[in-house]
Amino acid sequence: NPSGWKNVSITNVGSGTLNLSVDDISIFGENATMFEINPQVLPVALGSGESLNIPVRATVTEEGEVNATLRFVYDMENYDVALSAEGLPAGVVLLGDGLLTARYPLGSYYGYERSAALYTAAELGVTNKRINRLSWYATVAAAPAVPTKIYLKAYNTDTIGVNNWAGFISGATLVYDGVDTSIAANDWHHIVLDNSFDLDSGNNLLVLVERNWGGTGSSAGITAPALRSTNMTGMHHTLLADNNAPVGNSVAQSSRPNLMLMSDTFTITAPPNPAIIAAPADGATLVELDAQLRWTSGGGGPSGYKLYLGENNPPELVATLGLEYSYNLNLEYSTTYYWQIVPFNSFGDAVDCPIWSFTTKDDPVIRNYPFVEGFEEYYTNGARIATYWEQFTGPQYTTNYWAANYQQTTYNRTPRTGDWNAVLQSSSHATLVRPIQLEAGNLYLLSFYARQDGPYPDFSNIQALLGNAPTLAALTTPITPLTGLVNGDYQAINGAFQVESSGIYYIGIKGWMNGSPHFISMDDLQIIEIPAGPVAAPHLDSPANGQQRMPIEGFPFEFSWNYAGPEPAGYDLMIANVADLPQNYNEDDFFATAISFENANSPHTPEFDDPDFYQYSTRYAWTVVGYNDDYSQMEFMWPPYEFVVEDDPTIREFPWTDSFEDYANFSLDIRPWSQYDGDGMPTYGITSYTFPNQYYTGSYIVFNPDATTPVLNEVWEAYDGDKYLAAFSANGSANNDWLISPPLETTTALNFSFRARSVISDYGLERFRVLVSTTDKNPASFTQISAGDYINAPVDWTKYEYVLNYPNQTIFVAIQCISDDAFTFMVDDVQFNIPNDLDLAISGFSGNNLGNVNHPAYYDVAVSNVGQYSVSSFTLYLKDAATDAILAEKEVTELLASAATITEEIFLTPTMVGDFNVYAEIVVSGDANLTNNRSNALPIKVMSENMKVLLVGDPQNISLDLATPFNFLYDDSVVETIYLASEMQNRSGTIEALTYISYFNAYASDNFQIWMKNTDVNNLNSGWLPFDGYTLVYEGPISAPADVYFVELSITPFTYTGGNLAIRTSRVWNGTWSNNKYWLATVDNNYMGRTRIYFADTNSLDHTNPPLGNVYDHIPDIYFFIDTDELVTVTDSPELSISMQGTQTKLQWQPVDYAYSYNVYESDDPYAFVDAPIATLYKTNHSITTSGDSKFYRVSSKPYRDLVRGIYRKPRFEQHELREIEKPVFKLPYFQKTK
Repeated sequence: NPSGWKNVSITNVGSGTLNLSVDDISIFGENATMFEINPQVLPVALGSGESLNIPVRATVTEEGEVNATLRFVYDMENYDVALSAEGLPAGVVLLGDGLLTARYPLGSYYGYERSAALYTAAELGVTNKRINRLSWYATVAAAPAVPTKIYLKAYNTDTIGVNNWAGFISGATLVYDGVDTSIAANDWHHIVLDNSFDLDSGNNLLVLVERNWGGTGSSAGITAPALRSTNMTGMHHTLLADNNAPVGNSVAQSSRPNLMLMSDTFTITAPPNPAIIAAPADGATLVELDAQLRWTSGGGGPSGYKLYLGENNPPELVATLGLEYSYNLNLEYSTTYYWQIVPFNSFGDAVDCPIWSFTTKDDPVIRNYPFVEGFEEYYTNGARIATYWEQFTGPQYTTNYWAANYQQTTYNRTPRTGDWNAVLQSSSHATLVRPIQLEAGNLYLLSFYARQDGPYPDFSNIQALLGNAPTLAALTTPITPLTGLVNGDYQAINGAFQVESSGIYYIGIKGWMNGSPHFISMDDLQIIEIPAGPVAAPHLDSPANGQQRMPIEGFPFEFSWNYAGPEPAGYDLMIANVADLPQNYNEDDFFATAISFENANSPHTPEFDDPDFYQYSTRYAWTVVGYNDDYSQMEFMWPPYEFVVEDDPTIREFPWTDSFEDYANFSLDIRPWSQYDGDGMPTYGITSYTFPNQYYTGSYIVFNPDATTPVLNEVWEAYDGDKYLAAFSANGSANNDWLISPPLETTTALNFSFRARSVISDYGLERFRVLVSTTDKNPASFTQISAGDYINAPVDWTKYEYVLNYPNQTIFVAIQCISDDAFTFMVDDVQFNIPNDLDLAISGFSGNNLGNVNHPAYYDVAVSNVGQYSVSSFTLYLKDAATDAILAEKEVTELLASAATITEEIFLTPTMVGDFNVYAEIVVSGDANLTNNRSNALPIKVMSENMKVLLVGDPQNISLDLATPFNFLYDDSVVETIYLASEMQNRSGTIEALTYISYFNAYASDNFQIWMKNTDVNNLNSGWLPFDGYTLVYEGPISAPADVYFVELSITPFTYTGGNLAIRTSRVWNGTWSNNKYWLATVDNNYMGRTRIYFADTNSLDHTNPPLGNVYDHIPDIYFFIDTDELVTVTDSPELSISMQGTQTKLQWQPVDYAYSYNVYESDDPYAFVDAPIATLYKTNHSITTSGDSKFYRVSSKPYRDLVRGIYRKPRFEQHELREIEKPVFKLPYFQKTK
């Protein structure tokens, strides 16, 4: 076989014209006869700088290297080009000569790799080939031993189309099944086939390689073994997957692997082999009427094919074909066909040729009624609905089609019935179309059910249309109205239609949705033929027969056309109290007693002349009469449906409690409670979570966080049990959601309590009010009893308690949520109790956990009046929990009204060192309930009188920091701060405890570490301090409740040596975080750069050598408990030097130990200086502009600490006064609102 053409390039590098003809070219040498040029490009005249490619090829007649010389003669000079070629052994064919590289088909980067490469008959040559070896040229070594399969088959077309792997190997012959071992670099990699493969001359060859390393692939990498390949399109496809074999469609590649093929020739001496089926598959169903039969050669040199086809087995001969591999059909619906291909050549027909069969699809025309489509058959999950339906898209969106859905439930896709339905995803405008046989004058009804997963009907709609052709333009007649869809239950959509002339028409179901919702779901499409004749009794839809607990305020009656007859011209609604009827009443009894509402339209809410027509716990009967235009035909449902009005919800016996455990999950019906939705807006949901009635329009929902998909975590837990009531944020306005109690019939005052909270604070705290009505449950009838404009609900479950002093009345209590773009307001554990006449309770107790002898320890005690009457005075005690000895006593004479709470401060002065537990107790004469007069005990560690309590930080500070010293916002963090020797203000001592000041939005606790070391470094501008020398002094929980709090920590005693002190804190990673956990900190612009921070959501942070992070100019406020006798109370005076530079007087002095600042004084008299300095400095020099008069100057040093800084007492701030120190610390909340 000749080689491919190669080019020899000639360029005219002179200034004249180069004339070249075939006579100027010769080939000489030992093997000159094996080389030739293509003379078609000659003669030629090349201008200066022009070039010409002259094709050259070799036809080698012996194995090994052959050589010759190509000579150009111009202007009597010879120009020689060496030619060489290699004669391959007989039977070796090289397919492709490109120098590109790719790992296919011998890669293992993916666990499962597939390659399909096509080599054409023109490349393979004209002989019959018995292939026994395949080789690929590798440029990179690859060591893995990979399980490999190789298939070969003859291929009829000259390019490869998209297919799956099963389709590629269908009809192919497995020629190798083994483990392909390591591949060497820069050499041909040979695979000897287990079985040879015969390829007839004139056939294309498809090489199919299957690699099965498994898992996520080997370590060979993405390129190895970098096989040589040639750039070409339509000749190579791959399929790749990890963990499992690929099941999808192939992907076209832009290059094809070069292939060396070793084969023997063979001569045809017998009839050919049977053909191989391509399509349709044997036993296939739902075959199109215009299907094409396709097959491939089975080898053996066929010269033609005989086609047998028919409805009988064996089929009849219908055509004798040449070397053709397809046959077009025109078939009938719902018919099974048998077919056979018999190859033949000059030696005869092939034998043992199989007979195959297929069945065409059913007639798509709807001809019989009722017709039902539930999408339960013929479809593939997630695939476009086809078979009997056509689809058209547009005009707005043209990409997505209606798809079949099998049991997918997220985004409201749960099928209405069965396991399947049809879904249309976001940004879609698609129409399902199907032909239908209609008869003139007949009345038909089309119905289906649909919904979406969002609350806005403007974002998605659906409509059924009728037309006379299967095009969007022809679908012009509406069958159903254009219906906006919402989430929740499926919406029933139906419409009647008829045509004027019989024939084939087309119905279309057109769905549209923008990009906001995820899916429209449709199910249970039905078409029925409505019989002619008299009207039929209307359907009674709601209330259902036997329905219980119908609301006494009234409700709509719903009824509908019974399609067993023509649509009535009108309806009369009839309602009767069963108590007014005989025991076994008949139609006459009913109609003689019932109240009639004529010309009613469904739904109809009747207005009775008697406003008390409905009575609690009473049974009623109802039916609807349908009639034609002239009332000559009237029908009604008999017997009538009956329903029962709800029981009296009035609460008369107390205590009465409700923790909402007995209501259905995610129900919006929470009777006997009433609700009023004043905002009328859909609500937000929770990103990445779904639950029934998500995005509901209403006020409260029965929420069970254990029943969402997926299950929510403990942030959403109920206070008691599993459920609570939740008011989700209104989407589009502030909330105005009312939860109204059942009627409360009182004989005395009531104590009303409940638990409430905000789910998170990231969107702001929830706001609510508590109100009372003494008349009815109309929102306008309520009066607010909660303090202030509204209450901010914290993120912890918090008890709220009110005394309802409305004896001998029927009252209603309301909890009104008025949050503005927050998230979720939660209510649980509602209680109504009869209060005692006089009852004080301790509702809160907090205070110092650290103290020292003969210094006061302060406590806050919250006292609530939960009795009916005001209290004018009581006694408050602090007591030792071990002995009940009185430690402190305070008489309180402030008037405490019923339902009010006050917080009293009380202190004790410890007299001995040790660990103690302290509790608070209140005493008032006549207290009827002593069980709530005593608090839980708090621990206090009392240290020696010599223990000094030193505050570093501004006692009037109102600055907050989120990141230092303990960063709750990120999963991991490191903070380092330097406290100066001047701030420590003592020469040595032992630090035994620390106190930081927190300001949390809610209780939080997490584990941290605290390290200390003595240092001479003044700031952290150059980076973190070396970790050498640090001592771990604390490892454990850092906990604090909401509001300002002293976080008091006993530490491993640390020896302080009188210099600067470095403290490093680090968080123990646990993969959680919480926001709005602040710490008081002081910005120091005098001694800057003393705090360095790094934080991250990772568990690989090295606390001993963290990344550089950022440096800041604030320090966390801290109290040091240090045992020392070496406090620096007075600092030395500086030694001052003065110099003059022009009009500038320069003052300089040496630093003074433990001096924090310096005061500069000026005077005309060296013996009389005023008290006020002219400057306070934090450096050791100062310049003064003088006027020439003589001046005297004095500089004094000042220590950091004065009396105020030594007070150890919880700071009291108004919330609005506190300001956050700005820094780039921001994260989205754990739980996010979603529309």
